[in-house]
Amino acid sequence: MTSACPPSLTDKSAAPAAPAAPAVEAEAPKQDNWSADAYQKSASFVPQLATKAVALLSPAPHDRILDLGAGDGPLTAQIGAQCAYILGLDASPAMIAAAKLAHEIPGRCEFRVADCRFLAREMGVLLPLETETAETEGDAGAASAGATAGAGAAGDSDSDGKATQAPHSEEAYDKIFSNAALHWILRSPPTRAALFDTIHALLKPNGVFAFELGGAGNIAEVHAALVSALIHHGVPAARARAASPWFFPSETWMRAALIRAGFGDVQLETEYRPTRLPEAEAEGAGLEGWVRLMGAEFLALVEGERARDGVVAFVLEALKGVVGRPEDGGGEGGEWLGYVRLRGRATKAAAGASS
Repeated sequence: MTSACPPSLTDKSAAPAAPAAPAVEAEAPKQDNWSADAYQKSASFVPQLATKAVALLSPAPHDRILDLGAGDGPLTAQIGAQCAYILGLDASPAMIAAAKLAHEIPGRCEFRVADCRFLAREMGVLLPLETETAETEGDAGAASAGATAGAGAAGDSDSDGKATQAPHSEEAYDKIFSNAALHWILRSPPTRAALFDTIHALLKPNGVFAFELGGAGNIAEVHAALVSALIHHGVPAARARAASPWFFPSETWMRAALIRAGFGDVQLETEYRPTRLPEAEAEGAGLEGWVRLMGAEFLALVEGERARDGVVAFVLEALKGVVGRPEDGGGEGGEWLGYVRLRGRATKAAAGASS
C-alpha cells in the first residue's frame, strides 16, 4: 500500500535522542487572521507546488486519508479524487467554510475545524462519517459537540505527552498528509511530541505519514525583516522574535521527532526552492499581501492601522533589492522569496514488526 520514495530522499537509521514530551495544556483560541480570498491573492502557489509531497503520499483508491492544515481545500479535494475518503482539518473557521463551500462531498471529501496543535484532543472531529452514523441517534449531538476545537474530546495526552486511547479513532487512517502547515502547527514546543504521537496512533499498521513544510532557513529574509521592523517600531527584541508563528525544523530535528514517536523508514529531503509571488496587480497580492497575511501575528504587536502600515512599509523597503530577480522576467522579474522545503515520509510498523 506504500510506494517507493524518490532516490533523492535519504534514510538514516541513527538519530539523536529526543526528550519525552511534557504534559500539554490547551491555549485560548487565537483570532482567525485567515481569509480564503487573501490566500488566493498572495499564496495561491502553495497547493500548486505540492506535486512532490503528493507523490510521497501516493494516494490509492482504498485509502482513508487525514489532511492536517487543509486550508481552503483545493489540494485536499485533488487528493480526495484519488482515494476512498479524506478528511481535511484546519484551525481557521474561515478557511474551512470556504473549503466546505467549494469542495466538500459528504462521505468522500470532508472538512472540519480543528486545532491540529492539540490533535489528541480533537478525536471527536476525527471520527469517520460512517462511525458517527453507527452510533446511537441519541449520541449524535455529543459527537457534534466533540468537534469543537480544544474542547477536551476523548483522546487527551498523558503526563509524558503520549496520546492516550481514543475509542473509534485509533488506527483510523491509512495515510496522514500535511502540506505547508506543520511549520504553523509545530510553533509551540510543548505540543510537538504529543502531535507526532497522535499521528502515529491514528495510522493503521504500515500506514504512511507524508508531509512538506518550511525547513530550516525558510523565508529567512522576510522573517528577519519582520522582526527588525517591530524592533524599529519600539517592540522589545525578545518579544518581536517570540511573535513568530513559525517553526522551521532541520532534517536532524524531524528525524529524531519521528523516530521518538515510533515511526520507522524515515525518509527526508530538503530543497531550496525560491518561489515567485503572485503579481501585485490587485490589493492584497504580491509581497505586501503576503506580509499582511502570513505576518499577521507580527503585526498584531503594534496598535493601530497606521502603525501596522508602518511596519509593513519598513519590511517592503528593507527587502527592496533582495526579493527582485530581473534576470527571470520582464521588468524587475517579480518578487521572489527564499522558500526552503522539508519533505518526507515515515511508516508505522506493522504489529510485532521491528522498526
